[in-house]
Amino acid sequence: MESGSGRDLARLGALTRGATVVGLGETAHGIAELTDQKSRAVRYLVAERGFRTLAWEDDWTLGVQINDYIHGRRGDRDALVGQMSREARTEQVASLLSWLREYNRTHREKVTFVGAEYFATRPLAYHAVRDYVARRAPQHLPAVNAYLEQICPPDDNMGEYLDFYRNVDDQTPYLRAANALFDLVDNLDHRPADRDYALVLHHARQIRSFYTAFSIPEDEVLAYRDARAAENLRWWQQYSSDRVIYWAAAAHTTTAPEVTINIGPNPAARFAPVGSYLDRWYTHRYITIGYTFDQGTMFVPPAQQATLPPALPNWFEAPLAQVSHDSFYLDLTRPTPRPARDWLTQPTVTRGLPEAGTTSTITGGTPQHWYDALHHTQNVTASTPLTNR
Repeated sequence: MESGSGRDLARLGALTRGATVVGLGETAHGIAELTDQKSRAVRYLVAERGFRTLAWEDDWTLGVQINDYIHGRRGDRDALVGQMSREARTEQVASLLSWLREYNRTHREKVTFVGAEYFATRPLAYHAVRDYVARRAPQHLPAVNAYLEQICPPDDNMGEYLDFYRNVDDQTPYLRAANALFDLVDNLDHRPADRDYALVLHHARQIRSFYTAFSIPEDEVLAYRDARAAENLRWWQQYSSDRVIYWAAAAHTTTAPEVTINIGPNPAARFAPVGSYLDRWYTHRYITIGYTFDQGTMFVPPAQQATLPPALPNWFEAPLAQVSHDSFYLDLTRPTPRPARDWLTQPTVTRGLPEAGTTSTITGGTPQHWYDALHHTQNVTASTPLTNR
């Protein structure tokens, strides 16, 4: 079905009618058309299907700040976008945040923006823990302050802090303090179903995840990261009772049991993706939509472009390039002819890290693991870097 007529959105609505979580997975970041198509799906799912959380492949504490922006509590949109993962620092992403802010301004039922990751846990989380303990359990405040003196970053420049932490000769005291802080909060007396407590415990969990992730061997980080992101998403969905849109790379949204990223001569990276956990927990209530392409250009931070050659013959996108439409929607859950069934059930080979060229691939599962439906665009262009970055 050709995209843009509105019929594709109606089909998306039908496919996601019973979904609790919908994953929107792109095969490469920094592409204008894919971001626009995903944004279009977000607007539809929010305005027409009652989804009330947009969970993003970015840090939890940055998500708290972006959520304040879309609720009108701060006005520094571009500064916040400038702190997102580098490939998201674009005019297209900024435009989506503006739409969410306007939607919240004009509607009673608000949308929440949530970061699903731990990888740049800002002082905001540490301060939230300290303030909660000061209010609810002041007898523990000296211990909390001692832990925070050891591990709280000095400011929001998390890139600089991470560089510092990675070069610490002995990370053990930091990891010990982060775990002790979590254990202290985890054992605080609290009322059943106390939402303030649940939230501050999650802040402490993110602190622990940050220090754990950057203390383990590098080849274990991706598996740790996706497991934590999945847990964070499930925690938020249960905490909020919202229907959730999960915006991420397709290698995270896929339900394949394991994904392997091959990058030239470097050792392959293997991990169970976020979607494999969500599929196990939510079964048919987790739906994944793919955003694929054949060729074009992509935005490579800070302000460059990379050329994306056409899909190679053994990549699963190759048959899609033969379709006459410039952009189209394909529901993979519907009955299909035998050749299409064979295509959907063969092992997936797809583009890996685009900036690494065609020698980089991602494998794992079958196309049916990756997508319940997909939007395919034949020729794509680079996203527009945010002008004041």
